[in-house]
Amino acid sequence: MLNQKQRHRLRRELTERLAALYQTVRADITAADLAQRDPGDEADDAVADELASLLDEHDRDRAHQLEDALRRLDSDEDYGVCVDCGQPIPFERLRAAPSAERCADDQERVEEQARAAGYAPPTM
Repeated sequence: MLNQKQRHRLRRELTERLAALYQTVRADITAADLAQRDPGDEADDAVADELASLLDEHDRDRAHQLEDALRRLDSDEDYGVCVDCGQPIPFERLRAAPSAERCADDQERVEEQARAAGYAPPTM
């Protein structure tokens, strides 16, 4: 499990990544603006939706992954725990792939099974 310091650091890094992504569309979005968002605020959600609509498909997917990771980090006590084996996902893996729901070993197993079945799943 992530400790409070790791959660805080990961949240800051994810917020900064998301702000940088949105700054390509709207230069006045800052990490501080995003950090102060109220997750239930409809006005904040409307601004996020507007910005997301201006991003290209790749950036939009990336933004959704970062937003989802932030929501899970803030609300899910199981964030950072592998959905398959229940073991903690290493902090460095979460920094590199914040939307990861599996440890590297289990993710590799899932991808190998998908390749064997002729399907390549999206990587986290």
